[in-house]
Amino acid sequence: TPIRSCQNVVRATREVEFTYVDIFNRAPTDEVLDEMKMFDLRPALPEEMLSFNYAYPEETMLYPIVALGAVATVRGLSFVAFMDGLYGKHNLRLGLVESVWEKRYRFLAAATDNT
Repeated sequence: TPIRSCQNVVRATREVEFTYVDIFNRAPTDEVLDEMKMFDLRPALPEEMLSFNYAYPEETMLYPIVALGAVATVRGLSFVAFMDGLYGKHNLRLGLVESVWEKRYRFLAAATDNT
């Protein structure tokens, strides 16, 4: 389910310019989302992250890339999608929303007018 800031994002084929939001220390999801808002960015949706990975497959081999734009709830726990290059392969994973993210993660974001 898309989070509030992504509910009106057009899901049809479109061009989107992405940027990374980096954290310099460990940070919870809410702090990362607040950082995006400060720069008029919205979190990427999972399908946008997959498209980004298709265009730039080498990026996920460098560091984990997180799409905070939609949340999946499984057995009462909330998860977001991320990709990494663990073991030299492209992996699609789920991370807990309640996580405190390590500084090695990059958060994929788009301008709020990029909808």
